Amino acid sequence: MKKVSLIIISIILSISFFGGCSRNDNSSGSSFFPSERSEEISVPVSEEESGEDPEKTSSEASEEVSGEPSEEESAEVSEEESEDVSESEDSGQSSEPSAEISGDVSGEESKLPYEDYISEIYDIKNKYFVRRLSENELNVFAAMYHAALNFENQVDFGTTLPEDDLDRLMWYINYDCPELIHLKGDYSPRSSAEISGHVSGVGLYFNMQQDEYSECMSNLGAYFEKLRKETENMDEFEKEKYVFDKIFSECVFDDYAEKAGSAYGALIEHRGRCEGISKAFSWCMHEIGIECLTVAGEPLWENDGAYPSHSWNIVKIFGNYYHTDIAADNLKLSEDSFAVPLYGFFNMDDEMMSRSRRVNSFFAYYELPVCDTLELNYHIMNGLYVAADEDPELRLKEILAKKYIPGEENTISIRFETKEAYDDFVMNGCDRFEEFEAETGNFSGSDTIYYNNVQNTAALYITP
Repeated sequence: MKKVSLIIISIILSISFFGGCSRNDNSSGSSFFPSERSEEISVPVSEEESGEDPEKTSSEASEEVSGEPSEEESAEVSEEESEDVSESEDSGQSSEPSAEISGDVSGEESKLPYEDYISEIYDIKNKYFVRRLSENELNVFAAMYHAALNFENQVDFGTTLPEDDLDRLMWYINYDCPELIHLKGDYSPRSSAEISGHVSGVGLYFNMQQDEYSECMSNLGAYFEKLRKETENMDEFEKEKYVFDKIFSECVFDDYAEKAGSAYGALIEHRGRCEGISKAFSWCMHEIGIECLTVAGEPLWENDGAYPSHSWNIVKIFGNYYHTDIAADNLKLSEDSFAVPLYGFFNMDDEMMSRSRRVNSFFAYYELPVCDTLELNYHIMNGLYVAADEDPELRLKEILAKKYIPGEENTISIRFETKEAYDDFVMNGCDRFEEFEAETGNFSGSDTIYYNNVQNTAALYITP
């Protein structure tokens, strides 16, 4: 999502770019854009990718779906060369995502070809989509995961599956396995000779070599160790807001940075787009013991087609699920720029979130957890929400009377239910504040309004 922060006004012109999985398919040449869907879970971070509009979308589901991953058969990965696959380095040595990567799935009596590889999948019990795969799909997924860990360009599934299912699995390996920060979203389906419309393998692509991957994972390990210490005495809500504010203050919104689509870019290099930022938030939540998942979908705001998809998070706080979207906030555009958080999408319910985006079809394949409360929404819990039936001018005075602290730096973010009240505040908020100052006899040095048309949210920033 691109936002423009002005000295006087900050407005989101469009929302962050969501890189997806691109297919290199000689038969169709089509490029696929993932869809979203998810529930409770937390995961590590994946890598950036390129992509296009989802083929179909579905509105955000409800109910969380429980389920454990099924077990799979064992076999070996064959490394056949295919014209579809561009060569990338292929060392036979395994590169583990982190020192603690391990699986929690045990094998069954009769094994599938790649069942032994299932144990390599990091924290599988918390991978929302992976846990819901069919036996055959998990077999294929384990084969791809093993190949990714070992930087192998080609994967033989040892079975066949519909091409659409491969598309879906590629999105899951991207969003449910963000620890594979070296894996690109580009891939080359290998058609099956036996069944039309089915595939028997895939070509994978990588954006870094093993040495760089190991170094990056080491840096992330140190980052998370520090984060756990910083948040160890906080409750769940405090942890969530701490991570939100930390990413907001450190990360520059950048569509084109080399690792913009991965959590590494957002957390370590401090540059990212919505895909990398949402993965970063999810991974951080996971590392401090909070369920969180990354989802993606079609933005409903006007952005001239520049951003066909957008990603955000669903997080579980005190037993309830909420949508949270850092990338749709007022992020900085450069290291030396200034921005204030608007919290426009901090702990939203399904109904409010559906006004601005629609969940993509692949993620909607499974039921998302229901987000049906606004109890911990930033603006509602802090008395900063202006409902449609309230007098905006009167509410502003009430808010200022409670929240404004004379002689200090103030950031007062307000969300408006109606666009009319929001537009009025954007145009006249500074004047209204100055009238309030005159009435109370407290005068500040300056006042600025930062705002976001996508959110109907604006912040009055006051300096002493």
